[in-house]
Amino acid sequence: FFFAFASFVTPMPVISSNATNLNTEHLSSVADDDVEFLEELWECFVEEYESSFESLKGASEGKNKDEAVLYSHNIKSGSANLGAEKLKEISAGMESASKTEDYQTVLDSLDNLQAAYDELATTFTAWLASLQ
Repeated sequence: FFFAFASFVTPMPVISSNATNLNTEHLSSVADDDVEFLEELWECFVEEYESSFESLKGASEGKNKDEAVLYSHNIKSGSANLGAEKLKEISAGMESASKTEDYQTVLDSLDNLQAAYDELATTFTAWLASLQ
């Protein structure tokens, strides 16, 4: 019975978010508008995001649950620390999908994740410039 039922389970829809792209109040409270600190924070975030994104894609293509959960969690926690609300929500959904081994949803959501990251990069850069 379980195996027959399992074959009818449909994957989650592509994960997206309507959340605010960047919570600047959060960042201001964390960094006290210290531009140098914010630049370093951004550089660290970008490095971790890019590495985790590629690793998440590979883990999902290889159907490696532990790694898919780990890398989606890395993106989620880094996003939360930065105040990147949209990225955090999308990666949280991808983490949940990874935990249930719904790799297709993770793979189908990578474009939304990257689009949110690209939008974040533009928003963060403009906000940082406004502080200088």
